[in-house]
Amino acid sequence: GGTDYEVRKAQVEQQPPVLGSLQPDLPAWLGPVTQRVLAKDPTARFATAAELAAALRPPERPAASPAPAIT
Repeated sequence: GGTDYEVRKAQVEQQPPVLGSLQPDLPAWLGPVTQRVLAKDPTARFATAAELAAALRPPERPAASPAPAIT
């Protein structure tokens, strides 16, 4: 909240809250991606749309182990 000035000042100066603190049911890997997208320092952001697209792909899950054979 606050006045329009306070809100605008916060947008420029403060890093937004971590996504997981606002939506705990989101995948944990998404938080760092959004923090990087919203970084105040342009050099900390993704350099290209392709780099962002790659970061938005969910991480690979390990393949499920086959069930042990019943003997």
